[in-house]
Amino acid sequence: MADLLLRDARIADDAALVDIVIDQGVIMQLDHLPSGRADHEIDCAGRVVIPGLIESHLHLDKALLDRERPNLDGTLAGAIAVTGELERTFTRASIRDRARRVLDLAITNGTTTIRAHPDVDPIIGLLGVEALLDLREEYRGRIDLQSGPCDKSPDPAGDRRRACPARRCRTQP
Repeated sequence: MADLLLRDARIADDAALVDIVIDQGVIMQLDHLPSGRADHEIDCAGRVVIPGLIESHLHLDKALLDRERPNLDGTLAGAIAVTGELERTFTRASIRDRARRVLDLAITNGTTTIRAHPDVDPIIGLLGVEALLDLREEYRGRIDLQSGPCDKSPDPAGDRRRACPARRCRTQP
């Protein structure tokens, strides 16, 4: 017996209705099947079933900062200034709490993988990386949380980057 049966689903807008058998997270069969073939059954009522969504670039360490202090200018420069002020007050717990709210929303809306890019710099050090490592364990089995820390340390020429250029990001699976 399988874990899950998605009854009367479509795999494309104009496709015929099928039943999808899923066992241990793997699609095992597409067909019209009798009831009682799975532990759980969901009637999709003709809706299209899609794979999980992937968020490939998200700064969970800076998520929802507008709730703490809005960027009244509405500009990139304003956002950078507000973030710079707020990051001095970040704690591992505050980063985790904000990121949790985003992760819960993402899961609720069908996201299965997030690639997060926490900042690493002289102001906050590794707080973002450490908080996301905590959350990766906490959310294991519900979402694949990957971390690609973004090194924002001053470069040798003294240029402190406020963006996350790919050439300066370090990858950590």
